[in-house]
Amino acid sequence: MKKSIVLLSMVSVVLIVLGGYLFAIDKPTIVYPKIITKAGVPYVNPGTPGIIIQNTTHQLPYIVTPHIIPPPWYATLWPIPLAVGIVGVIYSAIRLLKK
Repeated sequence: MKKSIVLLSMVSVVLIVLGGYLFAIDKPTIVYPKIITKAGVPYVNPGTPGIIIQNTTHQLPYIVTPHIIPPPWYATLWPIPLAVGIVGVIYSAIRLLKK
């Protein structure tokens, strides 16, 4: 009986870690374009939502927006393993304390 409680506790901890990992990757990735200036130096300004560039041929500024990559679909499932892991730890702790 004690082996099953230890096994349940270990599986619950793994589920909690998996839920934390899925929570960490549940954010979009923002990729800013690489812009080469006249001096040949790359210019990236991550502080603004868009980068204003002066076009040399038309002399009109235009805005280059970053590319936003959404998180993977399975990253939104993070509450499920987290909740199951927490319930498993609580259940195994109660079973262990009752003995």
